[in-house]
Amino acid sequence: GVVAKRFRSLDGDLPGALADVEEARKLEPRNSQNETTEADLWWERDEWDKVIASTYRALELNPAHTYALLRRAAARRHKNDLESALSDLDKALSLEPMSADARAGKASALIAKGDRRAARLELDGLVQSQPGEALAWALRAIYFHALTGDFAAAERDLLSILEYIARE
Repeated sequence: GVVAKRFRSLDGDLPGALADVEEARKLEPRNSQNETTEADLWWERDEWDKVIASTYRALELNPAHTYALLRRAAARRHKNDLESALSDLDKALSLEPMSADARAGKASALIAKGDRRAARLELDGLVQSQPGEALAWALRAIYFHALTGDFAAAERDLLSILEYIARE
């Protein structure tokens, strides 16, 4: 059912994909993955309220579902509900402190909120905790340095990615 959802979704058959999710719910009503699958369907259509509702149900079934927290935070960010997005991201980080996605999401929400200092600390922490993670360097270059106009620092971060890749 849920696998079929992916194929139907790719074909643009939203009603069929949602029917597959509903069938999966009948087979496994306590499986939070059914709810995040539905959230993904709504995400593809920019239906933020529906994404939030689906991830809320996933979190009722599994409060430690990090992906659901990240998806809900991103939907809330799209709705400019920054405080709720940050709350979800903090919860995700409490579950997975090394999550690059959670830290990047938090930095993005902080930037949108206008708290550049906290965003910089978040991105610096991401780079320090995961120096081999290209995403960490790229996010700091793009989200922070380029945003603040420090293009030399952005260039240094991007070069760090290339240096790391060359060593691999």
